[in-house]
Parts: sequence; structure tokens; C-alpha cells
Amino acid sequence: MKKHALTIILFLVSFSLFFVSCKKEKDTPGNNNQAFASVMPQSDYIASLIEFRNKIDAGNLKTGETITISEAVGLMEGTLNLEYGSASYAFENAYRTSFDVEVELNNSGTIDVTEAISKYDDALDQIKSFYGTISASQKQLIGVDAILKETLAQKIIVTFKPSVGTPPIGVMNFGSTDYWEWGFGNGKCGGYENPVYMGRDAATEIEKKVLARKGVPTGGYVYIDFWSPTFDILADQYLNPNDLTPGDNIRDYLMYGNWDNLPNFNTCISPSDMNFYLTGTESVINQNKPTGKVLFDVEVIGDIALTSPDFYHHRMMPVYASLYYTGQDPKELD
Repeated sequence: MKKHALTIILFLVSFSLFFVSCKKEKDTPGNNNQAFASVMPQSDYIASLIEFRNKIDAGNLKTGETITISEAVGLMEGTLNLEYGSASYAFENAYRTSFDVEVELNNSGTIDVTEAISKYDDALDQIKSFYGTISASQKQLIGVDAILKETLAQKIIVTFKPSVGTPPIGVMNFGSTDYWEWGFGNGKCGGYENPVYMGRDAATEIEKKVLARKGVPTGGYVYIDFWSPTFDILADQYLNPNDLTPGDNIRDYLMYGNWDNLPNFNTCISPSDMNFYLTGTESVINQNKPTGKVLFDVEVIGDIALTSPDFYHHRMMPVYASLYYTGQDPKELD
């Protein structure tokens, strides 16, 4: 039965790639509907993921087969996404965690396939445990980014970063009561203060809207082959090209940024400015997006740079990935 299932998957992959090959990528600033960008084609890497998955399904192996460190990290990450992730799930709330897994090296500095499978299972168990802590009735593992953290004499340390998405999908723009403090979970402002909003701020709300507005391809897509910038993206790195009066704290940057020694200093962001910084944040995400990849996840944080004068601002950490079509629903993590 497994051979027949694999044949069907490969047929669906080949057919789908032919169908989506004509789709074009959109890079218009402020438009984050990018899910139909490039789709990763069938490749040796994808074939290796399917082979690794089949070995996992086969149970304990004692073949003596070894793989390189980079292959092990890529196989564990890719197979988790191929089996359990979904790029076809619309969401606005992202739940994230990270954990480390130690993988033993053999005497030649490579990794036994049986060891890679064992550590894959360990990572999967931790992802399932994290998934179980999220109380939402609707939720989905969106993807898992795996990063080689450290290479030691007898082992490597791999950091796994799963992201789980939940609805609801709210209104796609900010409304008339959306006055939000810039950060630190300080809630609403401008006369709309209420303890119920504490723990949220302009940064968290912009993040939700970006995630809700990013394109979601219909059915059977997964994220694979992740990439992120080396450093956080800061507001003062991206000036507003249409700013009428530079240095007046009014939309000087595409992302929120205010200097406390300049005119019009304000940490309470109005609905119109929330929408401006929402599209501005999307524009910055697009500017940093590598060719052939789409936005996987982004975390937006309100912060203060204590530089005298102090800079109140937003910073973000986007993660991009390639899309791959499997034609299959993700496996359950419950």
C-alpha cells in the first residue's frame, strides 16, 4: 500500500507543478498576497524527503547508512513540514516556541540515518507536546524551521522552531477604535483604554493583520527551505519615501518610529497611522523577500532604543520559505 501511495503522491506533485508553473510573483509594496509565488519543483531534495519519510515508516533500520550534518538537518526539517505542516491554512494568531535537540555524530563526523530518525521522533514528540498546550479549538501547525545551532566534537545541536496558527481571521484593516500604544503590551489608548486589551499593542495587532493578509494557496501546500535575515529589521532602516516633512515624527518611516526629542512625539498610534504602518510593514517584508520565496511567519515587536534621545519603534523578524505542493492534508498532531 505504501508503494501505491507514494506513486500517487509523485503523480499529484508532477501534475500540480505543471499547473502552477504559469503563475507569476507579485512584489508590489504594501501587497503581501504572495502565496502564489514560485513553487519549489520536484528535486533530489524532495525525493530524499520522501525516502527519509518511508524509512521512518519502515521502523528501526540497521543499515549503517550515514548522512552529512546538513543533510540530517534538512531531512528532519523538511519531513516534519511535508508530513505535518500546512501553508494552506488561513490564520492571524501565531504561537511559537523553540527547543534544542542533540544529535550524535559518528567517528567520521557524519550521522547515522537511524540516529537522525530517532532525533526526528524526539523533535516530533516535543512539537506534539507544544501543540497540545494551545487551547484553541481550531489550530494548525503552519511549519517548522530547523537551524543548526552548534557543532561539537561528538554531536550537533539543532534548534527547532515550530509555528502554530489559529483563527479567527478579523477585519483586514484597522477601524475607528483602533488606537493602540506602540508596544510593551500596553493595550489601547486615545480614550479606548480597557484592561481587556492589556498584553496587546500596536506591534502585536499589526503582526496579526500581516499574517491574516498574506496569501494562502488552496489545499495541499507546505512551506519548505526556510530563510531569514541575519539581524532584526528596524524601523529607522526604512524611511518613508513620500514623507512630506522629514524629522517631524509623522510617518517618517514605513514602520512605526518616534524620537522623543522631536516634534509630535507620540506613542499612541491612531487608526489611520495603524493602517499606514500595516502597509508599510508589508512593504518592508516584500523588500527583504528573496526571489522565489514567500512570507512564512513574522514577529513584530514594540521596543525602545535607549540612545538619548530615545527611539520608540517597531522591529520585526520575518521568516521566508518556498512553497511545495503535496496534494495531501497534513497529518494530525493530537
